[in-house]
Amino acid sequence: MLDIILYAPTGKAALVQFAKNHPPANPLLQDDGEGGTTTREGVSYCWWAGTGNFMTQKGTYDENGDEITPPTFAPGAVALLRIYGSFFQSTKLADQTYDENGVPQLEQEQRSAIVKYVKDNGTPGTMTADNIPYYEIDGVRLLRPQDVESFMQSRNIPGHIWVGGNSY
Repeated sequence: MLDIILYAPTGKAALVQFAKNHPPANPLLQDDGEGGTTTREGVSYCWWAGTGNFMTQKGTYDENGDEITPPTFAPGAVALLRIYGSFFQSTKLADQTYDENGVPQLEQEQRSAIVKYVKDNGTPGTMTADNIPYYEIDGVRLLRPQDVESFMQSRNIPGHIWVGGNSY
């Protein structure tokens, strides 16, 4: 199983279009036979924090809990994809290994052909305001989970986890 964080600065429609087209021979979304699309078996997703909004700065509140300044969010939308089961097995490059302290030793692109595809074919960049590195393809950015977690911890911002935890 592998969780992937995708960010589209222009919104949810860009994420859907990306999933219909990538990876080219094995897209994340497939035709449902009725003119629409559905996630493939072995792929599920949810919008970050339920809405797709990615908080970049917490709001401030007075002693009564009344908002002084609202939180700020990155433009666009973020999705957390989970790849599992036979789909994960068919795109898996290697099993994760851990050091003696339980720290993962492999990057996502070493474990997943999907992530490797984005890294090999995407354009590297950094979200300048947030210093989060990414690889971008067709307007969608692949973010490393550890970079997102580090950013959130540095700003004391709540994150997003699947029930039962994330798997990177």
